[in-house]
Amino acid sequence: MKKMFRLGIIGATGTARKRILPALDGSEVCRPVAIQSRNIEANDEIAELFEIDASYSGVDDLLTHPGIDGVYIATPPFLHMQQIELALMRGLHVLVEKPLCISLTEAERILEMTQNTDVLVAVAHHLRMHPAIPWIQSMIGEGRLLGKVKYANMVWVYNLDRQARNARWKLNPSRNPGGVMDDIGIHLVDMAQALFGTPNDAVSTSRIPDGGVRQSVCGCLNYPDFDVSLFCSWDAPKLANNLNIWCEKGYLCVNNLFVDSMAPHGKIVKPDGTCNEVEFRERDLYGLEIEEFCLAAQKERPVLTSVQSAVDAMKLVRRMFSKTR
Repeated sequence: MKKMFRLGIIGATGTARKRILPALDGSEVCRPVAIQSRNIEANDEIAELFEIDASYSGVDDLLTHPGIDGVYIATPPFLHMQQIELALMRGLHVLVEKPLCISLTEAERILEMTQNTDVLVAVAHHLRMHPAIPWIQSMIGEGRLLGKVKYANMVWVYNLDRQARNARWKLNPSRNPGGVMDDIGIHLVDMAQALFGTPNDAVSTSRIPDGGVRQSVCGCLNYPDFDVSLFCSWDAPKLANNLNIWCEKGYLCVNNLFVDSMAPHGKIVKPDGTCNEVEFRERDLYGLEIEEFCLAAQKERPVLTSVQSAVDAMKLVRRMFSKTR
């Protein structure tokens, strides 16, 4: 019988409170046993609500909590490198929220830290858990139903509340140099890597207010036989955050794949106009990503988004910025 993974959470009052802790309620794989936040009053309330053993204001205190097996880091990305290093020094497995960090220098340092160790470090991309991915992979490619890919595009947009607390660091060039691309666009790059592999090149154009960060990015990933266009923005309602793929023998789409709730179905349209839909069984992708990480740390599952994959994605994004058209 597999051991229950004992998880500590660094930065428990944001994404962890909203998505992760509710998703792990009743999990047979993982149990949160300690949480941390600088806002200790809010942290104590969360600990009481979810019946968590310990609440800490300091990261070091959480990392020395007796018996934890690993940590989920849900803090802003400018804090990630230091917190990953502290956890690794304690021999703890780490799942860190996307993006991995805020610069290629930090990314290479994290990659170096993870070499020659049995401790797992992985990056949280919840959409890797979506059942649309294996379905799409079974439909596209030579010898499959839709044949070779000819073109694909992905869109993720939403209206950023610029008065919200988390908007402060998102709009700060020193704390979020990639802007919207590192906030949500990195999900699109990770999805492209999962479906199509590593592209040959990447270019982009961005809208950057004076003295600010990228608030809209239109990018293109160049593969040997097709292109994938990406668009992300903080300035539009999330009404059509879709994935579309055109192939030799038809068209495939998953509407509203890039939203917080799970896209319910996918659609295939053939050249003769016939249309087929597939329904996806509803799953909590956020809970699944934590459980898969815990199982991977115990050698029960493969790692979905490794540090190397996250570093490769960051290199692609920086290449997009350097080759602006």
